[in-house]
Amino acid sequence: MLRSFKKIQKCGTMPARFLAWAVVVGGIAALLTACGGGGGGGSRSGPTMTITPIVNTDIPVPNGNVTLQALGDGSYQSHEFDASRISALDTGSQTRTYTASSSNTGVATASVSGSMVMVTPKSKGMAGIMINAESPGSGGSSQRRSFTYMARVPNRTPTASGTISAMTLAAVGNTDTRDVSSRFTDPDGDTLNYTARSSAHRVATIGVSGSVVTVTAVAAGRATITVTATDNDPTNPLTAMQTFSVTVSAPATGFAPANQAAFNAALVGKQIMSGDYFFSFSPPNSLSLLEVSTSTTYSGSYTYTNTGSNMGRIVANYDDGRCTYNITYVSATTGTATTICNDEAATSGTWRIVDTMATGGDGPGLARAGECQVGGTYRPGESCDVYGIGSSTKRPFQVLSSGTGHFGFSISGNSIDFRNSTINGVLYYLVASNQGGGVWRIDEYRSS
Repeated sequence: MLRSFKKIQKCGTMPARFLAWAVVVGGIAALLTACGGGGGGGSRSGPTMTITPIVNTDIPVPNGNVTLQALGDGSYQSHEFDASRISALDTGSQTRTYTASSSNTGVATASVSGSMVMVTPKSKGMAGIMINAESPGSGGSSQRRSFTYMARVPNRTPTASGTISAMTLAAVGNTDTRDVSSRFTDPDGDTLNYTARSSAHRVATIGVSGSVVTVTAVAAGRATITVTATDNDPTNPLTAMQTFSVTVSAPATGFAPANQAAFNAALVGKQIMSGDYFFSFSPPNSLSLLEVSTSTTYSGSYTYTNTGSNMGRIVANYDDGRCTYNITYVSATTGTATTICNDEAATSGTWRIVDTMATGGDGPGLARAGECQVGGTYRPGESCDVYGIGSSTKRPFQVLSSGTGHFGFSISGNSIDFRNSTINGVLYYLVASNQGGGVWRIDEYRSS
């Protein structure tokens, strides 16, 4: 259809006749204008033409892409508009029937009620929305116009879900992990990639493998770990973040003496008992070793070196060779040891620090082999001898496999108090208590 009307305007700087026709070009309404030559002097030229699309500026479907809105809760907002106000759909009749369709219903669908078109987003992507207007014509014919625009459904932001639990690391060098995959979701089903950063690298450092965040303690203190989840949208990747705290405790003071002076100070009035052997250390570096079963004494010198917070090494030089004792402290007075003497095979055993006895069955200044010592600890299956006061008669104190203590007629899971009590006419004095985990300690003991 071609409609014409006349209007006088200036074409350039000269008055001219202005002609305009409303036409449809490629399904888009356009304004076709022409300027004819006017009177007067000067050169004359042929008419010039321009094509300008006619789409009402207040219609929310311009000739191009329309981005549908994603709401803050991650849902999409539907888009509704009145098709009767789109010039490109003018069929020349007030009676029009509208239909609408989508080129990709997985991204967006289109429906019509009267002249109102509703576009409903489904998932991110692009979909062509075609709107058709049809009017009845004469002789059974009809007038049909179409208008198409692209609806873009945007990428949506991942969301944090729940919280990442706080972490406490007991010592420098310790590590712990958190799998954060369950702590983020993506409304579009995108694959999420994870990164993390520490607020204090001097306290804790970070490593990420997939969705697993590994934290390594560097120094005592506190750090905040920020985890970022980024979706894999190629054009507009979006992120979500979540934090958790890390506390690195101050390193516990080790049981092992720091140097030989500290080692000597810890053994004033003490001996180390290990199996059939009693070690007596005399500052600055003299050593006496008694083998109880043979009543043999070995003399020599020693050096002590700290090899860790709970580890040390004693190198003893005897007249007939050298022994190296690699000792581990379980407590300040007990532990394990591996012994290598000369070229012999290594042997292992336990040790504990005991009081040097003023008198005893093994001679002056020595405890009797296997005798209980105040402060000594014993585990299930271990025992020590309790001597009667002023007597050579002895009875065993035992820690049974169940973790209960046993002495004489007393069996207890908590404590044994056998002070100044008599068995078969012999007076005994013993107090022992369970320290937890079936480990018993001799709290009080007298044999004289």
